[in-house]
Amino acid sequence: QLVRYLPTGSEAGASPALRARFEAVAAYIALAALLQDCESLHASAIAIGACGVSIASPETVRKLCLRWACVLRVAKAPKHTVHFAIQAMASFFTCAQRVGGWVAARRVASMLLHKCKDMLSADELTQVEYVYHAAAHGGVARGAANGPVGSGAGAMAACGACPCCTRPL
Repeated sequence: QLVRYLPTGSEAGASPALRARFEAVAAYIALAALLQDCESLHASAIAIGACGVSIASPETVRKLCLRWACVLRVAKAPKHTVHFAIQAMASFFTCAQRVGGWVAARRVASMLLHKCKDMLSADELTQVEYVYHAAAHGGVARGAANGPVGSGAGAMAACGACPCCTRPL
């Protein structure tokens, strides 16, 4: 569409290389806007209230996840794809467990491990493998209770009981 604004006024006269450059510019403009949204939403999503509990609304977290999903769909250079996929995976994993983010984090980690492993640094590979395995085990990795929350008797946490008071950890 940007080709129409060239002095020639003809879309047919533009070379494929010029079209590709304009498409790349448009993609990176959209990417920059999405990343700016992700940054502001991430700040809201990780906000902690006075009692140490997240005060982010599920809607804010969903918006953050949607923006990251859009970032992953925008065409970009392979190295940028890997870099943004790691950031998206980390956001899904750290902020969005309540809204199904661990499933998305595991899918992104799986894609990175199976298709982009050679493009990851050692630290990135360690992080991706951790998310892949921790998200696979869901509640066990986070020490979730085996029974319904608030069920009292028999609801032992996955990581065991306190040796002093025998309450679930």
